[in-house]
Amino acid sequence: MKKIISLEEYMDAENVDVSSFKFHDELNTKFWSTGKKLDPVISQRLLKIASQFFENLDLSNIQIKDIRFTGSLANYNWSNYSDVDLHIVVNFADVDENEDIVRDMFNAQKALWNKRHDIKIFGFEVEIYVENEDETHHSSGVYSILNNSWVVEPQPQEPQIDWHSVKGKAASLMDQIDRAKLLYSEANYEEALATTRYLSDRIKTYRRAGLDSPEGEFSVENLVFKVLRRNESLKDLMRLKVDSYDAVMSVQDKQRPPEGNQFYGNFDRYTEQAEPPQDRGKFQRAVKRKHAKNRLTTKGKRRKSAPFSVNPPKKRGKSAPPVGEVEQLQENVVESPLNYWSERWEWLVK
Repeated sequence: MKKIISLEEYMDAENVDVSSFKFHDELNTKFWSTGKKLDPVISQRLLKIASQFFENLDLSNIQIKDIRFTGSLANYNWSNYSDVDLHIVVNFADVDENEDIVRDMFNAQKALWNKRHDIKIFGFEVEIYVENEDETHHSSGVYSILNNSWVVEPQPQEPQIDWHSVKGKAASLMDQIDRAKLLYSEANYEEALATTRYLSDRIKTYRRAGLDSPEGEFSVENLVFKVLRRNESLKDLMRLKVDSYDAVMSVQDKQRPPEGNQFYGNFDRYTEQAEPPQDRGKFQRAVKRKHAKNRLTTKGKRRKSAPFSVNPPKKRGKSAPPVGEVEQLQENVVESPLNYWSERWEWLVK
């Protein structure tokens, strides 16, 4: 029976759950043989995935230096949260002399591919990454698929980890993410966006510092990052960052430029003041009063004069013609025969 060395004994299991972090005494047998060789079927599948990804970049003149399998699944600290980290190694300088632009291009293509595809090996998601040939890799387990050999062979030695610090720092960052959520819920979108941007940069820098330390992937900083990723705090942070930005940039009411645009703290943008809402009810009441004056019935207060001692009724009679139709009715009245001959008889007598 496979022996699993649990690290739960090192942690204070009150607030932050780190029970998924375990150190095994052997590699994942679904991927690796007893001789620490990658399964040939998996090897061929990963090579095909990497090759097709690179072909879509239209960089046929760029040579792939290596295709590597790395991460926790190439080590003894694998878990159900692990990914199949598939790294394509090239020389960025062969693409362009500006390596920063090349890195940004590869990262954008990688993010797009990972978003479009959901390829899994035994339930573990495949994550593609394009690595510069001169880039320092921090993993203690790196396997060359092209050469079918280890670049960095992992050792079955349990690392010494300060789980108390991991839990404390993770809880602090989780609390700050919750505070950003509160800002958003209270419609403080600018502050929420500033907070999410700050936390994103801080976590990224924090993890990088841990990977550059002697502890590498087992550093407190990197493990804090993994805790936040596994409990989906990072996912919440990224979603909140996007939602806050959308809320800040959205226009709810008609806007007009103020006398001077107002600059908001840490935001490299300007916002316009919204025009005060108009009292549509006031306008409608004025129109209603105007129409009332044009009606045949009397509205409002009027001085009583002869021959009336009281005001006429405000409501029209049921038999009264509709408003505006009195003149039309008068025009259509047929003259009485009696009136017609009486007028002519008087003329004949004269």
